[in-house]
Amino acid sequence: MKTTSNIEKIYVSFHIGRGGHFHNPGFLTFVGEEDFQDLINRCSDVCMITNDEDEEGHALPDEGWELVDNGGNVILQGRDKIEAKTGCLEWDGIYNTDYVTTTDNLSEKETEAIWKAYTNEEYMSDELKDTICTLKGCARVHSIKKYPCNMDVFAQDGCHTFTDINEQAGEFTREWWKEDLEEQGFCPLSIEKILDELETYYTEETDFFAE
Repeated sequence: MKTTSNIEKIYVSFHIGRGGHFHNPGFLTFVGEEDFQDLINRCSDVCMITNDEDEEGHALPDEGWELVDNGGNVILQGRDKIEAKTGCLEWDGIYNTDYVTTTDNLSEKETEAIWKAYTNEEYMSDELKDTICTLKGCARVHSIKKYPCNMDVFAQDGCHTFTDINEQAGEFTREWWKEDLEEQGFCPLSIEKILDELETYYTEETDFFAE
């Protein structure tokens, strides 16, 4: 896994609740790309911010601001926390919590949650796709340029050139190529794209992939 020194800072949100095979509490799920203010706005049907006046009509100091749920429970206190770009809304601990962090500060568990969403082809920006692949040490294909004998594969980590492809028709199975691309560090979705392009290098006598 790559270090985060050169990772783009993207705000990402997660949910902790029940999930997994046994529907256990504490299950972490990647929700989407949003900062803490977006998260609070998204949860506005179940919480509100009190930041105007106290019972005597005096303006509340910054530390008196509160975010409360529909039951009147204080979820967050203090203007600095409420107006932050990252933060946590702990509704019910491991049974129900939402929070926001950044991609340059992910735990291993958070990284795996985003990676799972990526490989399942859930919606996310191209920037986040590149970032999660970089964190996982994988190359993510942006585009492929074919030539009669060679192929250039452009990824977030640079250009990968495949040479003398036309001479390899019928030599190796699709599974062999898949394993080779895995060893070269391409992500699963990119491997499928490359395999599809390789398949077009067939000849009149043979398919590209051996049986």
